[in-house]
Amino acid sequence: MLISHHILTQQHRSAVSATTSKLAFLCHDLIPTLRPDLVGAGIGETRYGSYLEHFVRIGAPAFCASAEVGATLSDDMRKAGVAAPVVYRFPMPSILHETASRMGATSRIETGEPFVIYCSTIQVRKNHILLARTGGRRWTKASSCRSLSGWALGLDPELSESVTFTGLVSDEELIQYYRSASFGVFPSHIEGWGYGASECLDFGIPVIVSTAPSLIEERRHDAGDRPQ
Repeated sequence: MLISHHILTQQHRSAVSATTSKLAFLCHDLIPTLRPDLVGAGIGETRYGSYLEHFVRIGAPAFCASAEVGATLSDDMRKAGVAAPVVYRFPMPSILHETASRMGATSRIETGEPFVIYCSTIQVRKNHILLARTGGRRWTKASSCRSLSGWALGLDPELSESVTFTGLVSDEELIQYYRSASFGVFPSHIEGWGYGASECLDFGIPVIVSTAPSLIEERRHDAGDRPQ
């Protein structure tokens, strides 16, 4: 049985944790415990660390999104005085690229105006503000690129000439964007994996990432497996 974040942190936890011999959990990241300043303050976030500790104490193995997450989980448990869990690496699937392959839509598309792509959820930890402070209108204008973005900074009047805020897009639309983008950016403070960065590599475009360890791992992992 794989236990998701919702069951891990909500009211169903006690019911499923009784069957310890058949229990395992999927650990995508430890952001609520490592960087509580970057997440919300709901019950799921504030109790996340203690719930993880509970599952490790009862011997549940962990399936982790990256080797970095597995190492961090083990280190966090040792600091709490808990024996390190059995950790398995759970390779993140390339769902979008697989969809594109079935559609026969993986080759590059030339566009009249080059652009930079950043696809992510809207959260503080994604570090969108860095792009506005260090690049924004100036660097996109200087490189003759427009930014395709999933963040609200695209609504800033000073960035409106160089940033397009797309909002929600379908898989088909996102595939088209990846196929035609010049390169991608992914400046997160912390990640468990970072789909936006790996999707850039899936579609064969360069991506500039932050120094978050999991993103560095992702780049090295993909170097031998995906087009560059």
